[in-house]
Amino acid sequence: MTNSSGSVKGFTKRQEAKNISCKNATTYEINWKYKTNLSNEEVSIFTGKQIEGFNAKKQKKPIVAGDIVRFNRQDHANNRLKATVKSVLKPLSAADMAEQGKDIRGLAKFPPVYTLEFLKTPYSKPDQVTGLKTSNVEELQKIVNFKSIICVNWRKEALMKHLKDMNIKEGSKRSKARIDFNVKKQEEYNIVKDTILVNKIQREMKRVFMRNKKFTPDVISAWESDSYQEYNKDELIAPDGTYYIMSVAFVDLKKKILTNQEVCDKNPPYYKLWVTVKVTLRKEAKDIGSDILFNGKLFLGCDEKKQTVLNILNEIKNDAQNGLIKIQEAANIPKQQEKERCEYPDAPIGEEEIQEDIDVTQGFIKNQKVMVASKDFKWEGMVPGKIKTVKKTDPPTYDIMLESNIIVKNVENNYIRPIEDDMMGGKKKRKTKKRRRNKRKKTKKRRRRRR
Repeated sequence: MTNSSGSVKGFTKRQEAKNISCKNATTYEINWKYKTNLSNEEVSIFTGKQIEGFNAKKQKKPIVAGDIVRFNRQDHANNRLKATVKSVLKPLSAADMAEQGKDIRGLAKFPPVYTLEFLKTPYSKPDQVTGLKTSNVEELQKIVNFKSIICVNWRKEALMKHLKDMNIKEGSKRSKARIDFNVKKQEEYNIVKDTILVNKIQREMKRVFMRNKKFTPDVISAWESDSYQEYNKDELIAPDGTYYIMSVAFVDLKKKILTNQEVCDKNPPYYKLWVTVKVTLRKEAKDIGSDILFNGKLFLGCDEKKQTVLNILNEIKNDAQNGLIKIQEAANIPKQQEKERCEYPDAPIGEEEIQEDIDVTQGFIKNQKVMVASKDFKWEGMVPGKIKTVKKTDPPTYDIMLESNIIVKNVENNYIRPIEDDMMGGKKKRKTKKRRRNKRKKTKKRRRRRR
C-alpha cells in the first residue's frame, strides 16, 4: 500500500510513491484471498469490488503515485499490461504558486506526466519495455485493489499480556511493569507472536467481511446457479444472483514476506501477508420454496459442521507441532531460526498507553452515529442508528436506536461500523482557526449586549 508526497521544483510538483508504514510499530499489509460455500475450494483474490460500494471513494479519485493501472495503447508492445505509477509530474496550481511566493504569470500549463513501471510477467516480448512516461490519462485504466494495514507494537502487546496474566490493576505496579518492559529485548517478551497476529487478523477480517453485506463472488459452482442443468455441475461460472454475507472464517496465513529487510535495523519492519478466508454466502430468494432450495445447506448447518471438523484437525496439527518443539528443547536441539528477522527495537511504551487493560478493538461511545447490520436477517445490508447505551461486558455490547425509533439491544462489535467510515477508517475534521476565532468574537458580542 502506498501514499504519495509532493516535491516542488521550479513551477512543477512531482508526486513520488511511498509505502504507508506504521510509526514506531511493525506494519502488516494484508492481501486477502477468499473462497465461498458456493465455489467448492476455488480461491479468488479479494480486491474490494466484490462488496457493493466498497471501493466507491477510491474509484472516483484521480490517478496518483502508487496506484496500479492497466496501460492501453493498441500499437504498443506493452498494451494491456499492468504497471505501478512511480511518480506524477504536474504544474503548480495557483494556490501552490501563491504559497511558494511565485509570480502567477510564470504558471506553466501542461497535462500531468505519469511515470510507469511495468509489473513483471512470466510472458514477455523482446520489444516490451520495463517503464515509460505518458501524459495521456486515457491510456491508463485504474485498478483498485484493497489491502488492510495492521500496526503492532510487540513490546506493548507483551506488556498487556503480562498485566492481564498477573491481574495487575494498581497504577504504581502497572507503571513499574511498563518501565521494566521498556528495557527488555524482543527475545525476552515471552509471547507467541503468531497467535496474537492471527487474532488481530481475525478482527480485521470481521470488519472487512461484515455480515449482511451484499457480496458478488468471482465465480460459483454451476450446481448453485438457477440454470445448473445447462452446465456440468462442477463447472465454475459467473454468479447469476444476489448474495449476502452470512459469516466469515479464517482459513490460513500462507505467506509472510519482510519487504524492507535491508534497512529494517533502522526502520520498523514492513511485512506483506497473504491471508485466505472462507465466506459463507446466502442467496437472495423471492419465496420460501426458493429459499429452502438455494440455502438448504446453510439451514442444515453443513458448512459449519465441516468447518468444525477442519478446526479439530488444525488443533491436532498444532498439538503435534508443539510436542515436537518440547522434544527439541528437552534434547537441546537448536531451534530453526527465522529466515527473515529484523533487529529494529520496538518503540517504548508511554504512561498513557497502560491506563486501561483493554484489547485494541474498534470501540464506540454513547450517542455516536453508526451503521448497523442485523444478526438474524431482520433487514438487509446496514442501516443508520445511534448508540444509546454502552455495556461493559466482555466483549462490549451496545444498545442502538435506529432511525425508525426501534431499539436493538446487545449488538456486538462485528455488526457495527462508524457512519463516516468507508472501510478505511475516518477522522473528524477539526474546526479551522478562523471558525474558532469568529465563534469567540460572537460570544464576546453577546456578553457585551447583556451588560
